[in-house]
Amino acid sequence: MAPSPDRFTDPRLTNIAYRGARSRMKLFHLTDIHCGNPKAPYKATELIGALFKFNADFPRKDAYLVISGDVTLQGQNAGYAEAQDIVQRAWLKGGGAPERIIACPGNHDICNNGFEAFDAFVYSVRRDNRIRFQKQSACLLSFDEVVFAIVNSAHHRDHRFGSVDISELKRMLEAAEGSNYQNRVAVVHHHLIGVDGNDLSTIRNAHPFLEVLQDYGFELLLHGHRHSLSKILIGDQGMRIRAGRSLNFSTPGYVNGISIHDNESGSWQSENHFLSKDGAGVDRVAFMAQGGA
Repeated sequence: MAPSPDRFTDPRLTNIAYRGARSRMKLFHLTDIHCGNPKAPYKATELIGALFKFNADFPRKDAYLVISGDVTLQGQNAGYAEAQDIVQRAWLKGGGAPERIIACPGNHDICNNGFEAFDAFVYSVRRDNRIRFQKQSACLLSFDEVVFAIVNSAHHRDHRFGSVDISELKRMLEAAEGSNYQNRVAVVHHHLIGVDGNDLSTIRNAHPFLEVLQDYGFELLLHGHRHSLSKILIGDQGMRIRAGRSLNFSTPGYVNGISIHDNESGSWQSENHFLSKDGAGVDRVAFMAQGGA
């Protein structure tokens, strides 16, 4: 799937066209935390202790915590209190800035047929209302070095599959006048390509979604949903699509972990770490490096 041949002269794109060299960045990607799960493989205190492995980088002004949905389990409000505790005691107490927490809802975050509970969770850790999904399906957050397009693929409130409000996303991107974003990162919950032959839970309108992201120069898309790692490279500009594994859910054949996406050298590199009690000590769990991608 190729972007428009005149990508940098297309009038839709001039407001957020690329200018200058890429800025260095580090994204700590958590997904499918499923807090409030009585059958979770690890306790919240164990997750907090494991996340401290990375806290030397949390205070960096170019470091971000990205949570790509399914914060709670099966629409339970109670899971958000546990998620708030994890984020506060790991990211915030570790020196991470509240405004650099980026989060989108997943299908499990549909509580009482809405997203008020999710919005309240995000407010509890960010202390602002810049990320809200009860009345909109996408948010655009800009920093000196990056713009995040945060997309709610569960906005239609159907647990069975994902969908993106393409019109609203395009309106937000077109309204970003005079911006000079060096990096462009999209965050969504659902995956775009089926994992197996029986997989019907993808984003149903993934093709136009990808076209919009490519037209507007996004180079990285992060998502979760199926609890399995994947890496996909598409388009003439080489947009990277990266899926993270669940942080804390027992799925046969899968392990739990975190992904870290680094743009130190001008291009995105990914490291995947899995949770294990091997070598962590009694009643402890630690992240083990799996290697780069």
